[in-house]
Parts: sequence; structure tokens; C-alpha cells
Amino acid sequence: MQQNFRTPTVYSSETRSSEGILNILISTYKEVLSMKWQIWIAFKKGFVASYRNTLLGIFWAIFLPLIPVSVYLILAQIKILRSSDDMPFVLFIVLGMVIYLFITGTITSVMNSLDKEKAILKKVNYPISAAMLSNFGKVAFELLVRLFFVIPLLIYFGVPWQSGLLLLPLMLVILTVFSLGIGVTLAISNVVLPDIKNVVGLVVAYGLFVSSVIFPMPENGLIGKINLFNPLNTFVNAVRQLIVFGKIENVLQVSIWAAISVVIALFACKLSYSMEYRIKEYL
Repeated sequence: MQQNFRTPTVYSSETRSSEGILNILISTYKEVLSMKWQIWIAFKKGFVASYRNTLLGIFWAIFLPLIPVSVYLILAQIKILRSSDDMPFVLFIVLGMVIYLFITGTITSVMNSLDKEKAILKKVNYPISAAMLSNFGKVAFELLVRLFFVIPLLIYFGVPWQSGLLLLPLMLVILTVFSLGIGVTLAISNVVLPDIKNVVGLVVAYGLFVSSVIFPMPENGLIGKINLFNPLNTFVNAVRQLIVFGKIENVLQVSIWAAISVVIALFACKLSYSMEYRIKEYL
């Protein structure tokens, strides 16, 4: 009797490289969905560990995210920093800081996630996507804290409800896609070239002063042209305008960066999925 034998499939570090982007997105989604409990446990463990031995405990999780904002408010109040003419300086700085800290916090937390979760990634079958998302959770929590801080300010300064605010969730999704895409790409690059983490730290520190966060940047001239290529400046201004005025002035520029964000995120997803086994070898 003749028997038919199927050729066995051999899996290696090259196996995932041939996958198409649609299959990668589906596989990544299923992978994250199957690990959702582990992601929650990892987030909760890291969150609790940050405040376990402190006197005020969980209250630090509420107050610490507000400290960077309060410092620049004081500087603007004593006229050290120049603020915007079309809105109260308090709103200008607070909204700028909230947006900037969310973007840069997401990038740096995801970038550092592989090094932070190195022990788990090397010993158990824990996907790097899960490690990155568990670290992103803390940044998302801090965003919620800061947004609750913003709401009373909007009421105090009489900012009216406008239909344009319905686009705010979409803008937050765009910011998340952009930040995760950059963070994942840098996380993988940092495994091979650790100097990247130091470079990113410098960019984040000084980018604060060229992204219309604490004082407005010129829209014309050389600086205005340079800032066309600064996504942080574009996103900070767009979200702030949407919250205060209910509209975005430069829709085309925001749309271009939103499209670029999707491309970056797809590239990052492809990169992390296809190189996962190699990354774990480097760790």
C-alpha cells in the first residue's frame, strides 16, 4: 500500500520574513489577544512596583504626571516664558505638555521595554509585542490623569463644547499609532545599537523647546519651514487647536503626518514580527 508523506515545515528565524503585512497584522492581533491576561499582569506588576515602598503609594501615580506641567506654568506666570496670544498661557502650556509627554512617553517606554523585560523574553515564550504593550499601559494611564486635570481648566477659562471635539479620539489614535510605530522601531534598533537610547533622550529633552509646547514657534521663515518636518510640532498644535477652538488650522499637514504614521506603524509591525527570534538572540 502506497503511503503519501507530507514534506515537514521547517521553522527558523527566516520563517516570518516571507509573511505579507496583512497576515502579520492578523497574527500580531491574535498573539496580543491570546496574551491579554499576561499583558495586564505585567502592567499591574510594574505599576504597583513603582509605588510599593512609598508613603503615599498610588497617590504618586496621580500627582507625579502633573509635576512637569506645573513647573512650566510657574515659569510662564513669572514671565520667564513667552506664551500664546490667542489663548490663556495656562491652557497653552498644559495642553502642550500633555500631548508632548504622551507622544515622547510612549516612544521611550516602548523603546526601553525590551531591555526592561529581557529576563522574561529570554526564558519564556513571551512575544515582544506583549512586552511593549504592557509598558505602554503606564503611559496611557498618565494620559488619563492629565486629561482629568485639563477638564477643570477648560471649564474655568470658559472653553465651550464644540462639535470638532468629536475628532479628538481620532487624533489620539493617530498619536498612538505614530508613537508606537516610532517606539517599536527604536526598540529593535536599540537592541543592536544601544547608543540610540541616549540619542533619543537628547532629542526628547531638547525637542520640548522646538515643538510649540511651552511657547509658540514661528510659522514663517526658516524655522517655520523646518518645523514642517517636525511631527511633534504638527501634532501638538493640531490637538491643542482642536480642544480649544474645535478645529485644526493645517488639516493637510496633519493628514500627511497621519498617513506617514500609518506607514511607520506598518513597517514597525513587519520589523518586530519578522525579527522577533533574532531579537531574542541578541538580548
